[in-house]
Amino acid sequence: MKSLISLLIVCFFSFTACRKDKTDNTGSNNQPVQLNSYPLAIGNSWKYYTESHIADSTGVNFLNAYYDNYWEVVSDTIINGSVCTKISQLDSNYDGSIHLSHTYYTNKIDGLYGLAVENIGGLFFLKTTDFTAQTQFNFPGPFVNTILATDTVFIPDTSLRLLSFPSNVNDIWLSYEYNKPVPDIIKRKWIAYKTITTSAGTFNCIKLQMFWDRDNNNLPDSGSSEVYQYFSTKGLIQEEWNAALINNGGSIDSFHRITKLVQINF
Repeated sequence: MKSLISLLIVCFFSFTACRKDKTDNTGSNNQPVQLNSYPLAIGNSWKYYTESHIADSTGVNFLNAYYDNYWEVVSDTIINGSVCTKISQLDSNYDGSIHLSHTYYTNKIDGLYGLAVENIGGLFFLKTTDFTAQTQFNFPGPFVNTILATDTVFIPDTSLRLLSFPSNVNDIWLSYEYNKPVPDIIKRKWIAYKTITTSAGTFNCIKLQMFWDRDNNNLPDSGSSEVYQYFSTKGLIQEEWNAALINNGGSIDSFHRITKLVQINF
């Protein structure tokens, strides 16, 4: 298990190239939507369901993990002079282990920012911590408590700009994520409108692509992984992460994680 986790961390920056979703912005069901804020009212809550799978070269899954994810807006506070909102993030693995964290977000005129985090942060790519901690959630078995358990609040030097407002297709921005060892290589881009249906309902969304851009040409680096998120006026509706894992012997396994909204209270 430890070797697989290490392998994923090492290989994350050499994954298969991103594929373009040819169905984006086609058909009558994809309605334009523009976001100007994230729904951070106290009491708002979301429940998600997440699956992670690693398959061998024949397509057979040999590692699987399943989670229920609970988000709830619990309070307003001030961090470094900025008014922000505290969201409780509980990730529950179906093997019985759980991880509770809190992330502090704020809506500004130009986007949604992540200001701080307690206990590493939740499962999704709306974090303020580095990629290594994110990796621990993607495997069956108990969470790695020595990495995930902390009672301190981490405040990054630069707040993460997770979403850009107002949201317009083709807008691109630096999000300041995971800036070790190379700073400022993560960018996000609004790329399409997409109608997403989950068990929670049908939502008009704008699709976001998260990618690595070491050469700063506003294009995904060759071999970068695929991370996509879908947002509506109700918040995050779906997230997808696809990657190829190159083993020491040269064989290639595939990693896939998908998260879908299953319940919302507003």
